[in-house]
Amino acid sequence: MEQHVDFFPLLIVTLLAVAAPVVLHRIPRIAIPIVVGEILAGVLVGPSGFDLLGEPDPWLEFLKVFGFTYLMFLCGLEIDFNLLFRERPAAFSGPGSRPAWLSRPATAAALSWGATLAASGIASLWIAGAGLVENAVLLALVLSTTSLGVVLPVLGERGLSGTALGQSILAVAVLGDFATVFLLSGYVVIYTEGLGFDLLLILLLLAITFLVYRLMHLSQRHLPLERWIEELSHATGQLDTRGALALAVVFIALAQSLGVEIILGAFIAGAIVSLLSDREGSLVRPKLNALGYGFFIPIFFIMVGVDFDLEALFREPSGRNLVLLLIVAAFLVKFAGALVYKIFLPWRQVVAIGTLTSARLSLIIAVAEIGLEIGLVTPALRSAIILVSIVTVLVCPVLFNRLVERVESEEGKILIVGASAQARLLAERMVAHGERVAMVTAPAAGGETAPLAGLEIIPVASYSDSDLEHIEAGRVNALVCMVEAEAECLRVATTMRDRLGVDNVVAYAGAVQEPGEFGRRDIRLVDPTLSSVTMLEALVRNPDLVSLLTEEEPNRLIRDIRVAHRSFDGRRLDQIRLPGDVLIISISRSGLITIPHGDTRLRRGDRLTVAGSREAIEEAAEYFG
Repeated sequence: MEQHVDFFPLLIVTLLAVAAPVVLHRIPRIAIPIVVGEILAGVLVGPSGFDLLGEPDPWLEFLKVFGFTYLMFLCGLEIDFNLLFRERPAAFSGPGSRPAWLSRPATAAALSWGATLAASGIASLWIAGAGLVENAVLLALVLSTTSLGVVLPVLGERGLSGTALGQSILAVAVLGDFATVFLLSGYVVIYTEGLGFDLLLILLLLAITFLVYRLMHLSQRHLPLERWIEELSHATGQLDTRGALALAVVFIALAQSLGVEIILGAFIAGAIVSLLSDREGSLVRPKLNALGYGFFIPIFFIMVGVDFDLEALFREPSGRNLVLLLIVAAFLVKFAGALVYKIFLPWRQVVAIGTLTSARLSLIIAVAEIGLEIGLVTPALRSAIILVSIVTVLVCPVLFNRLVERVESEEGKILIVGASAQARLLAERMVAHGERVAMVTAPAAGGETAPLAGLEIIPVASYSDSDLEHIEAGRVNALVCMVEAEAECLRVATTMRDRLGVDNVVAYAGAVQEPGEFGRRDIRLVDPTLSSVTMLEALVRNPDLVSLLTEEEPNRLIRDIRVAHRSFDGRRLDQIRLPGDVLIISISRSGLITIPHGDTRLRRGDRLTVAGSREAIEEAAEYFG
């Protein structure tokens, strides 16, 4: 006998999912996240509103649970482990010295999150002591959460992702999300099963995770797995999307069979995909995001709003006190964690870290849902937590944007260390091309330091570490070290790179005996003697190319631009009309350089080396961005 399925509740929910972003887009001057709109839409049609859905529908409940786990899968997908584990110390702007071990993102983020967790525990015990909640441990986990899904777009919109401030916030958010999921899973097991064998099953799940990751990583390196996926990931094949979803379901089912919280399985699956895929050029990420945020996740958030019990929250006067206390605590615990960064950053940026990390969205609602399911959270507390989420997501990005206005307004510059004639000539050429350039010069070393319009001169007594330590250069996009002696050039380039947090570092030194040492420190070395011979050879073999590269034509430039817009994912070059006289010379992706052809497909995150007139290149940068 065919089972009757009522599609009317799903129809209402899907219509709300379509209407929410449209309505919010029409509200001027108020940047309300779509997720908040979805929750409010659910409140509107739920028992606290017009009660249009009637009795709970089993199909909607299933889609809600799957949307919940898929959300945790995407949270894992957002984790960038490179933010935590770097080969060299992260650089933070600001005066003063600090131990190298403390400058590592993982260490600083761990100290910050530890301070947040300790403050959350104190606040939770105080709120529980006042009789407003019963379980202080779960409330501490609620207060310690942050929202990587809010942090990422806010930093991206302000252009701060690559700065010391942005890297600090991202590292804290990454570690906070990762640690909270594991602590929550462990606590749920302890609460429901006690301290016993079941707790070891989490370690078993981690061991299986490591094994699966290693096998898939080895397959990528030694088998044509990546090529097969690439070939079958278009049109009806979509093997990359199918494989990622299958991995998510495998770990969800594995976690369920082991008696571990299913969000841990979903989160781990997302983290594995994040480790295996290229963060900037991967096509599978936008596909998975489109599937999740296009259907499953809106259903989850709308159903969260449907289950929102406003009457239970305000039935007693203590409900209003609980909401106010939770909002105050939500900010205070994050500011306590941000104090760690006062070692590296000025007060204004420390407050900015505490403000943005106070925004909570996906994970805080996940904790509330799990707590309600196992009886640790009452409907009133769940509603209070949702209100805290809505308030922080609305307020924190706005306050953060006001705090970092001065940081954002400062454009990146090119910093040249050296006072030689070659350094001066390079600075003049870069200024002529419209770049912001600063020169660090030591008069004792000789060289021309006369002022030039558009060129900033930063004088130092010498190139010693103690003198370089006090340089305030602001945001630096590229560092060029043109100190003559090899050992001094290597030391200065390394010191300035680590202090200012610059990834693009070039050294120009004479009579280099150990070029490999520069490479081991991620510093690109230009050998003057070899460069001259290489240029002569190029002039003999390819005179036209040399003319282009040396930019003999005053209005002909070569620049790198980034493919940032999602619409270019997977598009062939012969399907794109480039502005003006722009020519794509090469494509850089995941450290590999490709010479483009008509059938070459672009990926979001590609770095294009282009040649053309200044106006056309500026238009192309805006076009691809």
